[in-house]
Amino acid sequence: MLDLRENRGGSTYGMAYWCSYFFPEGESVHLTDVYRRTAGQTQQFWTLPYVPGQRYLDRPVYVLTGPVALDVAYQCALERISSSPAR
Repeated sequence: MLDLRENRGGSTYGMAYWCSYFFPEGESVHLTDVYRRTAGQTQQFWTLPYVPGQRYLDRPVYVLTGPVALDVAYQCALERISSSPAR
């Protein structure tokens, strides 16, 4: 269970890290893009090939959200998690 009810954003790198636990090792899944206006570049975020722990693939995932607005990257990631093997 992911409790994001009080989440007010965070690191996109952190989002890619924890999302990686919900996809099989070796499967590269695009999570989101972030456009950096000052640099004029778009940075892509993908699941990581390695995480230091067991992946969570064979059980349901429950995500709690609330009235506090989530960061766009987290919203995109949550959509991806909903289509991962860990449903």
